[in-house]
Amino acid sequence: MFNYAFGEAATGSGAEEKLQPGFEGPEKSLHVVFEGEGSLRSVPQARWSLLLDLARCKILSATHGLACDAYVLSESSLFVYDRHIVLKTCGTTRLLDALDDALAVGASRGLQPRTIFYARKNFTFPELQPAPYRSFADECAFLDERLGSARSTHSAIAGPLSADHWCFYVASFADDADADADVAELSLFEVKMHEIDPARAALFVERDGWTGKLATAASGIAALLPPVVQQTIDEHLFSPCGYSMNGLVGAAWYSTIHVTPEPHCSYVSFETNVPVAAAAIPELLARVVDVFRPATFSVTLIGAHCSAVAQLLDAAAVSSSCGDAGAVVLCGMPASINLGMLPITMLSYTVSDIAAHPLGVQALRRLAHLAQRAKSDSADVLPAAVLPSPSASPTASEGAASSSVANSDGIDDADPLLLQQLASLGATAASYIPMADSFEA
Repeated sequence: MFNYAFGEAATGSGAEEKLQPGFEGPEKSLHVVFEGEGSLRSVPQARWSLLLDLARCKILSATHGLACDAYVLSESSLFVYDRHIVLKTCGTTRLLDALDDALAVGASRGLQPRTIFYARKNFTFPELQPAPYRSFADECAFLDERLGSARSTHSAIAGPLSADHWCFYVASFADDADADADVAELSLFEVKMHEIDPARAALFVERDGWTGKLATAASGIAALLPPVVQQTIDEHLFSPCGYSMNGLVGAAWYSTIHVTPEPHCSYVSFETNVPVAAAAIPELLARVVDVFRPATFSVTLIGAHCSAVAQLLDAAAVSSSCGDAGAVVLCGMPASINLGMLPITMLSYTVSDIAAHPLGVQALRRLAHLAQRAKSDSADVLPAAVLPSPSASPTASEGAASSSVANSDGIDDADPLLLQQLASLGATAASYIPMADSFEA
């Protein structure tokens, strides 16, 4: 249980201390897409519970829509379509331990795997994860061993290892003729937020008379998607703090939000497969950011949603809709990769005046920690540790900003010059240039 003292991590004499471990909010995510005539929705909930035992999580509640069954879990979410499983688990869960059983469940309904997609954001403290999640190379090796019958596998890292980045793996069991179907099936819009405003985080803390439904309404979560879109929301407020929400949207889509509100490990994720028009993506992003008001956040566009990249490159347009969250700065160029035939783009942002954010010092401390982590043995690397050369070289000022973080053991909030240098991360050192195109494991 964490000591929930809002703002304590960002102010006072402790601000110069190193980053302290907390709950690891970023989720591990597994998509298993099948082909065949059977339906996974005929699988009883008790059978899904057995599968989730392997991943070390439990079903808390369920919602059933026209095309999808949604389960709120003790650690994130499970979505079940006729021929598609989406499983997200956070903390130190063992997501991939459920893979073999997921394939067995599909086989019990006469289904064969078509595509398996695994993804996760970087961990802040990977050494606290169980094997194989301490290293992306180890995760790829684990998957390769179990998916030896796949026609092809690809793995990639989007974003710099010295800052926020994403790890992706895909295995295809079908021929290239099914590539368009996979792009449609796996299209996602995701926002990962760190250091959310303590005033907003307080909405997701248990107290007398406070419920998940009240948190949903008071935070603005219920109004994130346009009112013309019908959404059934199933939420859970954890004790002593934390929040999860599954929304079944229209006939065939979902949205999901997970909140870790403790200030020393503050994190929120938003994900949806709703086919939002590219022109509307910046407004949706601005709504999400205005609800949580993070100091730093990244956006991942997968599949068809990659068409919104041009709109998201205009940080001013995003900022203009962010309300009290204030102006945001795009961190360099986006990282665009092709994972087999699946396009993926990642962009990263920070508030324009990060040092003035209530958890700004915590954000700077985390970024410095990630820069140090990139030089250690626990850094995420691709299989065989092969990384291509970046497509662009940092400028002299970018190099200076990177160096100031990499050589910093702690953050001293009394040093305005250092804060100014670290704040320049928002425009330079976290430069999101492509780190990989596609790699066969």
